[in-house]
Amino acid sequence: MESIENATGLPLGSSKGRSGYRIWRVSALALIVAVEVTFGWFVAAGFRTGWGIRVSVCAGLAIAAMAMAFSSAASFGRGQAARRSWLIIGCLGVVDTMLFATYLMPGLSASQPGAVDSSTVARSGAVVLAGTALSMLSRFMLAYVLWTTAGAYRKAGLKFHFHGRDYVVVAVLVLLAVISLVYSSAAMRVQLPRVVAQAPQLMVWFDATELARLFALSCCSIFGVVVWRYGTEMGGGLIAKAWRSVLLYAAIYLLRFAYTGVISHLVTTGPPSPGLRAAYVFGLWGLILSEYMLFLGASYQYEACRSSIEVPEGLDVLASTMNSK
Repeated sequence: MESIENATGLPLGSSKGRSGYRIWRVSALALIVAVEVTFGWFVAAGFRTGWGIRVSVCAGLAIAAMAMAFSSAASFGRGQAARRSWLIIGCLGVVDTMLFATYLMPGLSASQPGAVDSSTVARSGAVVLAGTALSMLSRFMLAYVLWTTAGAYRKAGLKFHFHGRDYVVVAVLVLLAVISLVYSSAAMRVQLPRVVAQAPQLMVWFDATELARLFALSCCSIFGVVVWRYGTEMGGGLIAKAWRSVLLYAAIYLLRFAYTGVISHLVTTGPPSPGLRAAYVFGLWGLILSEYMLFLGASYQYEACRSSIEVPEGLDVLASTMNSK
């Protein structure tokens, strides 16, 4: 190979053919659709039951994604950026699931019958706040992963070409970030009405943590576009699909924030109509779909690391350069 620019023509692995891994992906997607259709439209379950089942689905996706991401990380040597990146990515779903589970703490649900002691609400709210802070830190770690991965591609000498549609995607992501930041306060107050009423001192910390988390998530989405474009410039294949899925994980999460924020604002400024309630429940799809994208990215990376592909001469040197510090 005369130059790195020629790497775009190399026969990198592709998943166009039938793959056993596809069964995992289709089965996971079918499970998500079945759960959401059943408990979103046909079965009138209480909050704790419906949310608990959704948390269980997210936990299954998170554990599978973590196992595949850690296994992929083991394919790289110590100190390599790719190893560090997939170790961090593998933890994201578990952190998300832990945060989702905190909303099952006693005294938080407005549908819970009877009065709830303020100390119980404050303790439960503090647990949710801790989970939100951990989620915020995980988003900054993801931004770090994407930034260092883009830097590794750049140091390898791979040329970077942003197309017109990429600028459109970045513009949309920035718009979603702005909307999320504007309406994040309304979303938190709709999700935690008893904390607002009985432990209002926590809401200041919630607002600050949520703003920081949204800023980190916005960086993740934009950096994700850059890394995905680098992967595509290398010829696409499984690696590009893995990074595209990580980008979609961050972007869908951001989209859900913007969507939920706007719906929450409408709920708090006017009479809550059945249509708004249905729209708010529909936003839960985005929550689980983002976790599915993380699972998808880990599965593509795992498949790439397990594929038996003949590496062209010189490509191993390029890969070593990109995966070094």
